[in-house]
Order: sequence, then C-alpha cells, then structure tokens
Amino acid sequence: MHFLAVDIGSSYIKSALLETGSMTITEVVKIPSPQRLPNANPYAYEVDAAVLYQTFEAVITPYLDRHKSISGLLLSTQMHGCVVSTGGSDIYISWQDTMCLTEDPGTGNRYLDRLRSLFRPEDYADSGIPIKPASAFCNLYARNRSVPFPQDTPLFTLGSYVIYRMTGKNICHITNAAPMGMVNLRERKWRYDLWDRAGLNMFIMPEITTDFKPCSTFLYKGRNLAVFPDIGDQQAAMLGMGVQKGDVAVNIGTAGQIIRISDVFTVADYEIRPFLPGLFLEVISRMPSGRNFDVVVNFISEIGQEIFHCTPEKKEIWENLYREFSLDNAEGLEADISFYDQPDRLADGSIRHINNNNLTLRNLMSALLCDLGMVYAHYLNVLCKDEKPERLLFCGGAVANNPMIMSAVGKATGIPTKLFKGDEVMTGLLKISDSYF
Repeated sequence: MHFLAVDIGSSYIKSALLETGSMTITEVVKIPSPQRLPNANPYAYEVDAAVLYQTFEAVITPYLDRHKSISGLLLSTQMHGCVVSTGGSDIYISWQDTMCLTEDPGTGNRYLDRLRSLFRPEDYADSGIPIKPASAFCNLYARNRSVPFPQDTPLFTLGSYVIYRMTGKNICHITNAAPMGMVNLRERKWRYDLWDRAGLNMFIMPEITTDFKPCSTFLYKGRNLAVFPDIGDQQAAMLGMGVQKGDVAVNIGTAGQIIRISDVFTVADYEIRPFLPGLFLEVISRMPSGRNFDVVVNFISEIGQEIFHCTPEKKEIWENLYREFSLDNAEGLEADISFYDQPDRLADGSIRHINNNNLTLRNLMSALLCDLGMVYAHYLNVLCKDEKPERLLFCGGAVANNPMIMSAVGKATGIPTKLFKGDEVMTGLLKISDSYF
C-alpha cells in the first residue's frame, strides 16, 4: 500500500512515496521552505502560512496524480511555532522567533520576564517545557501585549494548519501541541487556565489527538485519502531510528538537541516531550547546531561580496569546508559558539586569544567545533547524570553532511558515536503508516 509523506522543516520541505508492503521509501524530493518575511524587527521570524500551504500543495499534487494507489498522507513538522489567522492573513510564527525577548514599552522589562513573573515553576511543571523564548506561548504573549489579538482568533500548530486547509478540521497531535506550551502531558489536554492567566484566552485552540492513526480525510479528485495527524519531527526521527528506553540520541540539523528515552515523567531541569504511549523524550534543546556554523558561512559569503565583488553560494562554501577542513589543533585560538541562545543563556558568542599567527579560518572552525563538543559533553552529563550511555546515536542533516560535528562530540564526551544511515523522519513515518494498515 502506498502513502505520501511530507516533512515540513525550517530549511527544507521533503516528500517521499512510502510503500508498506516492501517497507521502502522512494521518489524523495527536497525543496527549500518558504522564506522568512521581511521585518524591521530582527526578533520576529514569520512566514506567510498561505504561501507555505501553496508550496505544500505544489509538492503533493504530482505524487497524487502519478500514483492513484496512494491511500493517505503523513505529515511531520518542526515544533514550537504556531499559525495565527487574523485580519485575513495567516502567519506562521516560527520556533526561531524571539519576540518575547523584546522590551515591553509600558514596563521597560522584557516580555519574557514579565510572563515568567505571572507563574511559579510548579504551575506549569506538568507541561514538560519551561517558559522559554522559542515557544509559541511566549511569543504570542509578546505580540498580544503589543497589539491585542481579536476574540475568537483561530490558532494552529503548523501541522494542524495544513490539515485544516486540506480537511476543514483543526486537529493536532500531542507531539506538536506540547511544544507550543502549557499542555498537561499527564492528561493530554490544554491548560486553558494558564493560557487565560497570560491573557491569551482569545484563541480557538486545535483539538489534541494522542493517536497515530488517521484523524480526517482529504478529498482529491474524487478520491478520499486518509490524513494522519501532524507528528513532531523529533518524535518521527526517534521512531525511525528505533530508539529504546535508555538510549541517547543527538539530533543536529538547523537546531540541535540531546534526547534520552524514558518511561517515567519526571519534572527536571530539561524538557519532557511526549513520545510513544508510556514513553517520554527527555530533551535538552537550543544546543549548538548547523545554524551556528551558518553564521561563519554567511560572514565568508559577505567577504566575497564586499571585497571580491562575487557572492559564493552557501552550498559551495560548505562543500569546500567539508573537503578541505578537519578537526585540528586550533593553535591556541578559542571560540564560544553561542551565536544563538543556549539552554542556560542568551546568545553571546566570541573568538578569543587571537595572536599574530592563529587567526585563520581553519583554526576558527576547529575552535568552534571544539567548543561545540564541550557544550554537548556538559549537557550530556546534565541529562544522564551518572548513567553514561554506551553510545550516542546521531541524526540530522547538519551532522550527516558534516562528519566533523559528530567527531567533535565523540572526542569531547569519550563515548562511541553512530550515525543513523537513512532518512530517520521518513523511516519513522513509514513505520506509522505500516502500523495502521
């Protein structure tokens, strides 16, 4: 039986044809995701959701026309963000948005700090995630304090928005609901009381489902296709990798996380995310990742433009870095790779101990890799404490393309590493489709 799978990431939208009988993944297509909308505020990271859905339609249509045997659609998406529908426009507020870090003109304090003052940690302990910059809950709060949302404003996860546009049903999977913030993971429902306390009671929230089975149907040219709920991309990846209780995975793509599989919901200094029934993902997120290295790549590109009047493609720069560079001695140069927020602090990267010989691109890359490895080693100890894992299972586009990243983490932790061979997200979606048909 054939199914169509689509993974909507922040950098790319990937699609594939799944065949459950042979358990194969074919006809993989990868296209760039719609770009961030121009905004004078650098903290805003918004995408036109209507354009995103049009892109999604353009992706699925050729498959559905070529293969009349396709029985259903599976969807995996980036987490933490949301889609807001107001004033005739649909805007996707990405997980890369940090509007909550801007200042409230009325108080002179950051919106994030003001929001945190409304709650005690025990108030939202059952949600599994703290009040943090990347969550939809925090960034919606900032926007609503600035320009209040109208009553009865439809709110979606990215995946439920796509499902709504296809079927008219606003439903999301628990794996995408929880990262938005203020969901009771034990009871698997929205904490409406906490949304109300933050002044965010104007939203029409998505229905939450905990099943992996189809949640609606999509009518396409007279054919009724099963539509599966939107699975969080991290959970789909963990399913694809076949992780078990006690395993530790390292996912490094545009974003980075360390993930430990547990069968106990324990309130701790890291995030708890829903996974399979009876299992949870213990996650430390906002780890250094591909986007941190992109800061250097963008700088190299700017040098080409400003000095040599040519603009090398980022892909070309990366290919040369992969081919020519390795994890070497940085000759005393040190770097702090926190060009983006890390789990315990805001962005504040640096390059240190420069002398007249060591400021080279090769040394800089080695110093950044070394710092990345040490950051992962530190937070691995936070996550696992005295239970050192036998190996680290790696996945994600950045680490698959750049083996130096995995080498740096392995060197810093002293733990054997293994890279998952294949497309972990599509493999996870294939397993879901095979389970229900």
